[in-house]
Amino acid sequence: MIDKFILSLRAEHRISKSTLHCYRQDLTYIFKAVKCSYDVLTKEQIKNYIANCFDKGNSAATVVRRLISLSKFYKWLIEEGFIQQNPAKDIKLPKIPYQVPVFLEEEEFVAFLDALRGLQNKKQKAVLFLLLFTGARPMEIVNLQKRDLSIERQSAILRGAKGGKDRLVYFNTETAKIVNKYLLSVKFKPEWLTRGKFVFDFKDTGYIKSVCKKLVSEAGIQKDINLRSLRHSFATWALNEGMTLKGVKEQLGHSDIKTTERYAHLSTKARKKEYNRVFK
Repeated sequence: MIDKFILSLRAEHRISKSTLHCYRQDLTYIFKAVKCSYDVLTKEQIKNYIANCFDKGNSAATVVRRLISLSKFYKWLIEEGFIQQNPAKDIKLPKIPYQVPVFLEEEEFVAFLDALRGLQNKKQKAVLFLLLFTGARPMEIVNLQKRDLSIERQSAILRGAKGGKDRLVYFNTETAKIVNKYLLSVKFKPEWLTRGKFVFDFKDTGYIKSVCKKLVSEAGIQKDINLRSLRHSFATWALNEGMTLKGVKEQLGHSDIKTTERYAHLSTKARKKEYNRVFK
């Protein structure tokens, strides 16, 4: 049944290979641990499984990820009519300890941007500029549709984002020019007409990750910066430059402003501006 679930996800959604692998791995691990099939699993068994995970030294993040995979699996089983009740429903997720996001400091941001500007591949450059200046999640850019991108308005609608909500994001003039150059380079080629509704013709962020890593090295940055770090960097940079907390929240697509507030603790430049305004 896990195989059918994975095939369903692959057919209906643009989900990365790594994410599909995680779903399969998590579900296989859980049902092997509880020693029963999906149709007889109980809520009590799930609770015992959680306790056993912590006894074995698994992190809260790992346990939460597995439970989310399990919940998604059972939601699909109910939608498809295989079962009537969801034993994973209302299971309280463990709290994940707060970790300071890895992001680019101001000097590192500038160095990375300089390296990115020198990138010759138009598609890679367009994707990374959109990530850096929209704060979007990597798969949100992978799933960006042609109809939802407006160069003139310097905006894009990200559909079916985390939480199933669509949202409008903006990007700057430089990003608009770079994305437009990419569009002009492919617009009249056969692959543009045959690739369907998506702006970019890939289903995974794997090769963009490697390009990002190479740029980080070229910029002389010693941190472990990845595509997710670009989102953190956008949020911190935006707050440093005076964007409101609410504005950053809406751009990032957070449902709770408390999630956005963690970046406020990192934006020391903005805090210093506020301090100087009050205590001249």
